[in-house]
Amino acid sequence: MEAGSSTKAHSKVPLMTTFFGENDGRYITQMSAIGTGIFNWCHIISLRFEFMDESIERGLGDVNYEIMDSDRVPLRFADHGNTNGVFQIDGANGEEIARFEVQMDDKVVGLKLNLNTNRTEFLSNEDAVFDLPAFKITPSGKKVIGMFSQGIGWGSKYFHNLGFISTNEEQEQNR
Repeated sequence: MEAGSSTKAHSKVPLMTTFFGENDGRYITQMSAIGTGIFNWCHIISLRFEFMDESIERGLGDVNYEIMDSDRVPLRFADHGNTNGVFQIDGANGEEIARFEVQMDDKVVGLKLNLNTNRTEFLSNEDAVFDLPAFKITPSGKKVIGMFSQGIGWGSKYFHNLGFISTNEEQEQNR
């Protein structure tokens, strides 16, 4: 849109973001786990970032389980149901998300997290939900401070893609 134009810009891209590192690093050292909501056997629909201080709440996607609680959502694998995955993180001792790998059909169906300590966890129902290639996602900056996703499908609640929000600035850790 050109400057001075009276036409309003509209976006129909359902983009979601969450920050768990903040610019000063105050929450990253308190991260204790990352959880996933898995709908209809294979679709990753939410990420929950858990902290030692339970008053800190960060999530991405369908964290209110609107899809899982609805009886109107069309099911692709009706016999399999819904589950959750959890990966324990030791943020107090410096563990952080370094990168992840994702499997896609038209939605995210496989997610493997890799930490800076070389620990990994596949947060889907099986090690290889489908015979699909895994795409490696690395942050463009030095320090991961959050994640984003684009929604698709029923209520734009499914993850169509995932990515990092990162910074190149050095962070002072508040402990």
